[in-house]
Amino acid sequence: PDDHPSVQDTLETIVMNPDRRPTVEFRIRHADGDWRILESRGRRLPEDVDLGTVIAVSRDITERRRLEERVQLLANAVERAQTGVIITGPNLTPPGPEIQYVNEAMTAMTGYDADELLGNTPRMLQGPDTSREKLDRLKRRLSKGKTVVDEVINYKKDGTPYHVRWRIAPIVNEEGDTTHFVSVQEDVTTEKKREQELERRVNERTRKLRAARDEAERADRLKSALLANMSHEIRTPLTSIIGFAQSIGETMEDGDRDPEMTARFAGLIEKSGRRLLDTLGAVLNLSKLEAGEMDLAREPVDAAQELDDAAELFEMEAEDAGLTLTVETPDTPLWAWADPDGLQVVLKNLLSNAVKFTDEGGEIDARVRTGDDAVTIEIEDSGIGMHPENVPGLFQAFKQASEGVGREYEGTGLGLAVTKEAVDQMNGSIDVETEKGRGTCVAVRLPRATE
Repeated sequence: PDDHPSVQDTLETIVMNPDRRPTVEFRIRHADGDWRILESRGRRLPEDVDLGTVIAVSRDITERRRLEERVQLLANAVERAQTGVIITGPNLTPPGPEIQYVNEAMTAMTGYDADELLGNTPRMLQGPDTSREKLDRLKRRLSKGKTVVDEVINYKKDGTPYHVRWRIAPIVNEEGDTTHFVSVQEDVTTEKKREQELERRVNERTRKLRAARDEAERADRLKSALLANMSHEIRTPLTSIIGFAQSIGETMEDGDRDPEMTARFAGLIEKSGRRLLDTLGAVLNLSKLEAGEMDLAREPVDAAQELDDAAELFEMEAEDAGLTLTVETPDTPLWAWADPDGLQVVLKNLLSNAVKFTDEGGEIDARVRTGDDAVTIEIEDSGIGMHPENVPGLFQAFKQASEGVGREYEGTGLGLAVTKEAVDQMNGSIDVETEKGRGTCVAVRLPRATE
């Protein structure tokens, strides 16, 4: 009924103006009970044609209208999104893809007006600290039709650098050809500053602990005496082992094979070896660093989404290292009490270690699950692993548990110390299951929360 006036007006226009062919849209009730939208275009028939006064052609545009409404809804959502959105053409050869669309958040992030960005390429946002290696890797992956998640430093219109986390994906047509690239970008400068502040605090705490250790070594004569005694305890069994071994060798060369004497010397070698082993164990347990303080807030955080976000940052690194990175997260949020930035530091450290200590062809599994009162995040790898007895000292600053790691792998040894500190501040716990040569599984448990 609401469409009757517009239809009537159109009919009158046709009758009064034979040369015009106006179009009108109106709704009708279909036989199935649903409303359909028709688009009709009509004209007045000549008076000598005995077919009536008006002839019209109508077509059902219901689906087209619904699609237009969906497109408009999506456009409104993108325009009002808090994250920046850029849509470019498909050209990856220099000077690069042309920017065809930006939303308001993107102009606010960069300081450029939309007119300044449109028609240019994303190169206008790059500067001296923008990683060329990451840009080259971006181009390689996009050329293969892959989605890219990464972080780089870009520059605003006024020259201010900012950290941006982007997710860039190809848009393909029905033939499978890339027609555009869409990039969703988030300014993570504040997050990066918090991470740097966390690291600064740990480094400051480490510096103070080192200074305290040095002062204690200078002031504490008893400790000096203890170290001298340890030197003696190490030298004495070593001397015995060497001497008894030489005696056994000389006896065998002279042909004087006395089983009783050989057995006695062997027993003394074993005894001295055990004494030396005990002494070395005591040396390793002498010094343990105290944990520092980090001011981490606690709020409900979607642990599944946080794990997805962190894992995406390591997909390319894992791929370049020849590793398979699998992420298992549910479709629904898993809420935990945590600090978002602190949790990202924890996840990034654990994923970084998994990639670093897993050889080519290995696997990394990242998963999250929930229990009655806790949310558990697990990072499991098939890497070099370690002896389980080394786990208690794993989270001490400057420690790397695996034998020989200090010579083969780079790293300050602070990563897991920061991880343990952050988890403690969030009232969580961290456990390690590992086996030498078979891999490691690290489980972080955080208090469960409601949205």
